[in-house]
Amino acid sequence: IGRRTTNWLHAAGLTIILSVAAPLSWAATYYVSPSGNDSNPGTQNSPWRTIGKAAAAMVADDTTYVRAGTYREYVSLNRSGTSSARITLEAYAGERAILDGAGGPAPKSNFWTNPAIIHIRASYVTVRGLELTTATGSDGIQSEANNRGVVLDRLTIHDTYGGGIRLYQNHGAVVSNCHVYNTISGGNADCISVGGDSSGSSGGHIFRNNVVHDCSDDGLDMWYGINNTVDNNTAFRTGHTGGDGNGFKLGPPGGNTVRNNIAYGNYRRGFDGNGGSGNQLSSNIAFQNPVNFRDNLGTIDASNRAVDPLFASIDPNSPDFLRLSASSPARNAGVNLYAQGVTTDQVGSNILRVITPSA
Repeated sequence: IGRRTTNWLHAAGLTIILSVAAPLSWAATYYVSPSGNDSNPGTQNSPWRTIGKAAAAMVADDTTYVRAGTYREYVSLNRSGTSSARITLEAYAGERAILDGAGGPAPKSNFWTNPAIIHIRASYVTVRGLELTTATGSDGIQSEANNRGVVLDRLTIHDTYGGGIRLYQNHGAVVSNCHVYNTISGGNADCISVGGDSSGSSGGHIFRNNVVHDCSDDGLDMWYGINNTVDNNTAFRTGHTGGDGNGFKLGPPGGNTVRNNIAYGNYRRGFDGNGGSGNQLSSNIAFQNPVNFRDNLGTIDASNRAVDPLFASIDPNSPDFLRLSASSPARNAGVNLYAQGVTTDQVGSNILRVITPSA
């Protein structure tokens, strides 16, 4: 209910009190296009030119749709939404919107102190459907300390000097359906990372249905984040420029739930506890790694497999990527995780990761 204002009318010797509700604050929808102008109102017919203009205008419950094209800018999201009224930055449906960081800050040893292509300094923000490339001296996306409820979905992030996605001391983020590859710093750039602190107080994130590869360090790194859920992700060819080269690094401190993931062709290990404890692993596949499952991970049940599942293709550009061949030893070899909330699969077929209620 909006604020109410009171008006007094005097007519025919009578005093009448009218109590009128003030207008409600409605969610706004904005548009950005390479053909727009920042002096426009930001409507679909008169869009803005820059994403930065939209980022500065949005408040809780607002959404900006980014039309197709290439935007050469670095964007900072500084205003928070709420758990029920998020701020959303999203590619327009069916269109390819690219943020190109070429010409950005120069590389340096502490690349994470340079601004990312998208730098989030706020809570309850959603970024969806965009492509980010050529972060010349920084991360693709970084979410700053103490942010809560950040959602990163359906992003393609590649050719970044730093990491692809970095959650630094965040709480309760969701990273889903992202493709992150070619993080190129000399051994320090994870494709997706949780940067916590020694207290282990940050975490509680969900990582689901992401594909990461050709990362200079690790694929998914849970360093000093705790109680994360890691479902249906694939990590391969990590550590290609001298980094640790783990598909999944699960500590310290640990305490992660890790289900239905695939790690192959990594420089060192498929799954590594890295000094963490209390991880719970179920229905994961690791193959073609020097070490598939390092022995300090936590609880590894019998549904995990260190065997080549004979995928029809391991090329992420192939329509048969991660689909099982007819002779795969992983067919119907997993456990039913439907009741635990794992209700979808990257390819929707009977991979090792059995998900259907009737399985």
